Amino acid sequence: LVAEAVAIRSALQDAIDLGLQKLYLVLDAAALTQAINQKKTLSEIHGILHDILNLSLCFEEIVFLFVPREANYLADNNSLRDF
Repeated sequence: LVAEAVAIRSALQDAIDLGLQKLYLVLDAAALTQAINQKKTLSEIHGILHDILNLSLCFEEIVFLFVPREANYLADNNSLRDF
């Protein structure tokens, strides 16, 4: 959970640096997605969640979407096959 939260924070900062205004993030961690979307705190990542929520205010539109890992794996494989 900590590693994924750190990765999201880093991705948000990179997107800001690139000047992106709209961002759609697909996450496979249900608890993290719920915490972000409902602005709830998780004690083990409290500070990182605070950073994520603050960084998300920099976007015109931002979506955090939960997709189970198995479904994400299938989507990745299909998109790579079609590429």
